[in-house]
This record gives sequence, structure tokens and C-alpha cells, in this order.
Amino acid sequence: MKKRRTLAIVTMVALSLAACGNKEEQLDVSTATVSLEEAVETFHHTYSNAKLSSIELSEEKSKLMYSIDGFDETSEYTVHINESNEVAHQEEEKREPNEQYQELVLADYITVKDALAKAAQATEVNDLTATGWSLETENGTVVYSVQFEDAQKEVEVMLDAKTGEQLFVETDN
Repeated sequence: MKKRRTLAIVTMVALSLAACGNKEEQLDVSTATVSLEEAVETFHHTYSNAKLSSIELSEEKSKLMYSIDGFDETSEYTVHINESNEVAHQEEEKREPNEQYQELVLADYITVKDALAKAAQATEVNDLTATGWSLETENGTVVYSVQFEDAQKEVEVMLDAKTGEQLFVETDN
């Protein structure tokens, strides 16, 4: 009888610990300490003449990190900016002669705050946490891609960056 009770307790503790291990803490990008404007300013301090081509905010090593890509006539650039608005990593490489780039003009698009709010309205999102977003050109259209997730589900919502119109939703269970 005592062995069964001990076995039952050990089993319950093991299952509880396993369940806790599956619940990873998700970083919420809406609580980023560095604004998009601050990150872009840091990018331009690093590469003053570069035009923006893509921006992403996502988790890297349990911290939020901006990754900003840009270009000029001769080179393409990538800058990673950490939660302290410092350059964590930067790259520069020669631009391919036939490579086409589209400049992002932030004033032409809805704000990140509005994009997060509009994306959260998708019925598939429910109460998921916004864990990442990007602003980039896809097939000639500038889009926000917003990622939501919890321990069981991931949802990506794609929005037209100019209008905020929902283009599609992709779910991965």
C-alpha cells in the first residue's frame, strides 16, 4: 500500500514537472524597451547613408533584438540592436550588381503599435502573445508579419503595411 502511494506521488510530481517544462515564457514584443524609431536612429548612426530594406523584432537568447537591414549604392548592411539600444552585431557586404532593393519609408506605413493591434484581431490569435514582427517587402508589397505563440500554438498574421488590411493567417499547432 505504501509503495503504491509513493509511486502515485512520484508519478504526479513527474507529470507536474513535465507540464511546467513545456510552458516556456514568451517575450511580448509589445513591451519592447527600445522603440522602432530609436532602433532606426541607432542603425543610421552606424550606417548614416543607408536606406532601410527590412526590420525585425524577435527573441534572441531570451532577449528582444532588432535586426535591421539596409543598403546603399555599393553595399548591404545588417545591424542587430539589443534591449539597451546598443549595436550587438553588424555586418557589411558588397551589393550584388543585379540585386533589387526596395526602400522602406516608415512614414508611408501604419505604426508597429497599430500593426500589432490589427494582427491581434485575427480570430486564430485568441489570447496568444505577440513574440515577433517584421516589416519587409514581399512580392512587391510592403508587409508586416506578426508572430503570436504559446506553448501549443503558433500563428503568423500578414498585413498590408500601408492599409493594415489582413492578407493571410497561417497557423501551426
